[in-house]
Amino acid sequence: MINDLIEKRKKTLAESEQHKNLRNELNSAASKSARERNTLNNQTREFVDEAQKNKDLRDKYNQEVIELKVQRNDLNEKSMAAPRAGE
Repeated sequence: MINDLIEKRKKTLAESEQHKNLRNELNSAASKSARERNTLNNQTREFVDEAQKNKDLRDKYNQEVIELKVQRNDLNEKSMAAPRAGE
């Protein structure tokens, strides 16, 4: 009977050790995945920041183009309204 208990204890300890090893492997894999996720999130954040800067530049240059077109149209209107030499 004592031998049976000793064997059961050994078996339980072995199973416990296997469980602990599996847990450690899974925790390690989860940590690795979390590190990779954090790296990808940081890269994404950088890309989003860069995209926002590019959008701001685009909007700025589009506004400048609009203003230049208005100036061009004003100058065109003035040149059409001005009397031409020889007329």
